[in-house]
Amino acid sequence: DWIDKKIAFFDTHRDMSEKEYVSGENFCYLGRNYRLKVIESQEESVKLQRGYLQIFVKNPANIPKKKRLLKEWYFVKAEQHFQKAIKKYQVIVKKEIAYIRIREMKTRWGSCNPAKGYINLNLKLIEKPTECIEYVVFHELAHLIHADHSVKFYNYLNLFMPDWKKRKGRLEK
Repeated sequence: DWIDKKIAFFDTHRDMSEKEYVSGENFCYLGRNYRLKVIESQEESVKLQRGYLQIFVKNPANIPKKKRLLKEWYFVKAEQHFQKAIKKYQVIVKKEIAYIRIREMKTRWGSCNPAKGYINLNLKLIEKPTECIEYVVFHELAHLIHADHSVKFYNYLNLFMPDWKKRKGRLEK
């Protein structure tokens, strides 16, 4: 049991580029770990069902194909969940967003260009719980009002998301 827990811990903290994309590996989605199940199939897709993250692929040995299919699935899910959070918090911020981009970032969960109204969100954010996604989205939207990390910025966060520190802590955990 102890060994299984340690293996699961290290699997979840490994970068996706280090994954082998074989059945039994752990992948995160919305704060939960799911075991991968690779299934040979003529129809190629990714599904979350029966507690497993299932990759249906013609050639189960084709790692780049499995990686691409999973990345595309994460991207679609990220668009859905990020848009939901944006709609929820844009009502509060009441600022127009010119452009939202989901991309892979090495050091940030998100970024904002207040002058242009651009928001960038890290694709890996889809692996985190919904409350963490909402925190990052609201944080970046708040920059449309307060461009820096001033006292006014944090007062704004406190006003509309009083538990932002807890969410941030969970995100960084």
